[in-house]
Amino acid sequence: MKRIPPWSRQELLHAYFHDREGLESILRAMPGFHIAQKLEEMATSYSIFVSATEDLFESIHRFKLLEGRSKLYDRHSRVIVEDSITAVRRGIFAACAASMALVDHTRRIAGAVNVQGYNDEIQSRFANSKLHNFVQGLRNYSVHRTIAGADWQVNFKNKAKSVLFLISKECLSEWDEWKPLAKQLINETVQGVDVEATFEEYAKQIEDFSRWLRHKIIKSGEDNYQEYLYYKNIIDGFREYYGINLLVSHLSPDAKANPDMYLDRFLTSEQIDVVLSLPAKSKERVDKLISLVDLHDACDNTLRTKLYGLFGVKDA
Repeated sequence: MKRIPPWSRQELLHAYFHDREGLESILRAMPGFHIAQKLEEMATSYSIFVSATEDLFESIHRFKLLEGRSKLYDRHSRVIVEDSITAVRRGIFAACAASMALVDHTRRIAGAVNVQGYNDEIQSRFANSKLHNFVQGLRNYSVHRTIAGADWQVNFKNKAKSVLFLISKECLSEWDEWKPLAKQLINETVQGVDVEATFEEYAKQIEDFSRWLRHKIIKSGEDNYQEYLYYKNIIDGFREYYGINLLVSHLSPDAKANPDMYLDRFLTSEQIDVVLSLPAKSKERVDKLISLVDLHDACDNTLRTKLYGLFGVKDA
C-alpha cells in the first residue's frame, strides 16, 4: 500500500490482512497520529491526577463515616482510625505529586504541538494563583521536608456538624521555602489549610484548564487529526467486524439458544434495558443492539443478517 493518502477502503482491507504491521507503521507516520499521541499522553496524566484526588476524597469520606458511627472514640477501632488517617496523608502526597507531574507533562506536550497562547494561559490561570502556588509548594514540602500531616477536627456551626482535615498552619510555617503567594494563602487561614476544600477547588481549575488545552491541541492540527481518525476508524471497524463475526460463528449451543443472556458482555445495564424494551425476536431490537455496539459502522448486511438469525428474527 502506498504510504501517502488517500487510500480506498479496499486498499486498507488488503493491507489489514496481508501486512498489518506495515499498515500500523504507515498510520503512525501520519501527522495526525502525532496529535492523537499527545492527546493520549495528556489524557493519561490527567486521569492519574483525577484518580489521586478522588482517592483522597474517598479517604476523607471513609473517615467521616467512622466519626458518624462514633468509631473514632472506640478503642477497638484504633487501628482502623490510624489507617484512615494514613490514607488521607497518602492521598495528599499522591494528589500533589500527580498535579505537578501534570504541569510538567502539559508543558512538554504543548511545546511539542506548538499550542498557541499556552504561556499566556498559564500566566493568567496559575502564575498568580495562591492555590496553585500552595499545591506546588506542598509537593516540594512533602518531598524535601516531610510528608504533610493532616489533623482532623469536628466543628459545629448552626447545629450542623462537619469533620475537617487541616494541614497545620504552625507546621507549614516552619518551612521557609514557600513562595510568597503560597505563604499568603497559609497566613490567611486560622488554624490550617482545609484539605478537602483546597483540592476540590484545585481539581476544578485543572479540569477547566485540561479541557481548554485539549481543544487547543486538536485545533493545532485539526485537518491532520481528522484525516488520521478517518482512516483509524475504518481499520478499527475491520477489527470490530471480524471480531463479532468470529464470536457469532463460534457461540456455544446455550448462547445461541439464549443470546439475551450474554448482552451484559457488550452493553451497560441501562443499554440492556433499552434493548429489552423492544419486542423480542424483532428487527427493532437487533437494530438497536447493533447501533449501541457498532461504534465504527462495521456491520454490513451479511453480519446484520447473521445477527437477525441468532436472535430469532422471523421476517429477516
